[in-house]
Amino acid sequence: MPLTASQPQERTVDGRTVLVELRSLRRFSGEEQIFWGRFTSLVAQLCHSPIALSIVVLDNGQLMSKATFGLPEGGTELESTLLSQISRLAGRADVNGFAHERAGLNVQGMVQPTLLVSQVESHETAQRQALALVVDRANSQQFNETIVRTQLVADIPAAYERHNRDRSEVAGHSDTHSLLATVLDVQALVQQHHRYKAAAIALVNELAARFGCSQVSLGWKNDEYMLLAAISHLERFERGTDAAKCLEAIFEESGDQDAELVWPDDSEGDSILVAHEAYARVSGAYQLVSLPLRDHDGPVGVVTLERLEHPFTNSELSALRLLTSQVQPWLSALESKDLWFGRKLLRWGRDKLSVWLGVEHTLAKFSALLAALLVLYVALGTWTYRVEVPASLDTDNTAYLSAPFDSYVHKVSAHSGDQVAAGDPLVVLDTEELLLKESEARADVNRYSREAEKARAKRAMADMRIAMARSEQAQSTLERVRYYLNQATIKAPFEGIIVEGDKDELLGAPVTKGDLIFKIVQISDLYIKMRLSERDVDEIQVGDLGELALLSRPEETIAIQVQQVIPVAEVESMEGNVFIVRATFVDGTQDWWRPGMSGLAKIDVGERNIFWILTHRTSDFLRMYFWW
Repeated sequence: MPLTASQPQERTVDGRTVLVELRSLRRFSGEEQIFWGRFTSLVAQLCHSPIALSIVVLDNGQLMSKATFGLPEGGTELESTLLSQISRLAGRADVNGFAHERAGLNVQGMVQPTLLVSQVESHETAQRQALALVVDRANSQQFNETIVRTQLVADIPAAYERHNRDRSEVAGHSDTHSLLATVLDVQALVQQHHRYKAAAIALVNELAARFGCSQVSLGWKNDEYMLLAAISHLERFERGTDAAKCLEAIFEESGDQDAELVWPDDSEGDSILVAHEAYARVSGAYQLVSLPLRDHDGPVGVVTLERLEHPFTNSELSALRLLTSQVQPWLSALESKDLWFGRKLLRWGRDKLSVWLGVEHTLAKFSALLAALLVLYVALGTWTYRVEVPASLDTDNTAYLSAPFDSYVHKVSAHSGDQVAAGDPLVVLDTEELLLKESEARADVNRYSREAEKARAKRAMADMRIAMARSEQAQSTLERVRYYLNQATIKAPFEGIIVEGDKDELLGAPVTKGDLIFKIVQISDLYIKMRLSERDVDEIQVGDLGELALLSRPEETIAIQVQQVIPVAEVESMEGNVFIVRATFVDGTQDWWRPGMSGLAKIDVGERNIFWILTHRTSDFLRMYFWW
């Protein structure tokens, strides 16, 4: 729910008054409810937060509000929403000391409302306490300062608890607060400088003065090495001296391990302190502490502090860690800003290259590299270009057996698909009518022959010639009928396979002279008949090699060679103009092939650019479409 002007407003107090009141809470002796209410209100004012909650994590993992600030009356629903979001951040805050994410509400006057959860120290180890604030993240520097402020006041509840249990520890907590206030002072002094060299000198001088150090040195990363950048109380120094080289060895030792190093009391016990020990023997330091200054890529600098007498306390080390983490962004920005143009350009190029050549985002970089290689290969590489053509098996040895005369099919001896030999009877036509015509023709021959003899006997020469002519006519009719009778049994003209005609359809069916009864083909002398589109006719040449795959066995490829391109186009309704191409088999025919089988042929026409192969169809279409 959005916050409006009707929400409770902060008390108008200056920062010093807030700090004084917060400091007084360390020695507060009142009730716990009053303490948490005042603490929550003062921290909200210190961090300019309109809403603040102090929460405690119970044993069952649930959150409970100890005190709230800025929530409207009846804001139970808003408080529940915030507690739900805080529960997701509490675990991260336990690890890092603080955690934040975009707030799930709109706040009047804020550009980027953010929920900040900061861990609060507790003297009661059984409970975990945290402070939640709604702050604006639009200004990164102010947001970082807010984080610092929450860290600085994180120990106040623990101090309050210890004060109520043991008043003798109040002074110790006051010292801790003083150290944290020192951190804010040093940070403010460093940020007053807008040149890298001046800010670095101010940092080492202030650290030496405020933490009682005999010397403080700052090393900064230059390319791959840590170089000496500033020494306390020295405006100038020589980098080539033995002392400077020893300090740079210390910086390298801490930077390479990316760890805080304390000599001689290293709390971790597994760090390498060779350079620190060598430098301590020369300088006579009682204790050396090296703190890395880190950005998102790792250490960019190292601060080394030296003491000649007493060691650093845990509170001082905590304050130094906090201080180095806060001044690092400012120093990094000033160092980059003060570089000369050529150096800036070189660093910019190195950073850009590191994005592509570094170890991060390996999958994305590998994918981009593969894509670039693929584009280069497509643009410059070549493939064997193959023209795809629909094809079928064909043969010129085909016989069409038709009916020699009008009749009925009396007997069928073969089916479509049967293998037949030359002379095998296939169909027998009904000859009853022909036999009758034969008898009539024979009778006419006999009758006209007698009439001719009778006329010869009477010496009627004219009648004799007429009768003889009629006899010859009847004889011709008789021969024709006998010819048809001889054709009544249709036989296979050669060995082959019946590819058309079926017994069940033919038996008893009437046929007319010329009707197709059977179609027989020979499986020898097969060739490939291809119907080539006119858009590819200029690519195919006689002698080109290719491969054919038939639909019946697509897994097998057959080597073929173009034999002839018929130079006359045929018009087809679906494909437009096509040219007939004949091809032969390179390795001979096989027994399972049959005329009429279809498939797809691919003819190799030479090497072509890959990009042209992939795009020439589209480019040809566009040329024709936009041509004028």
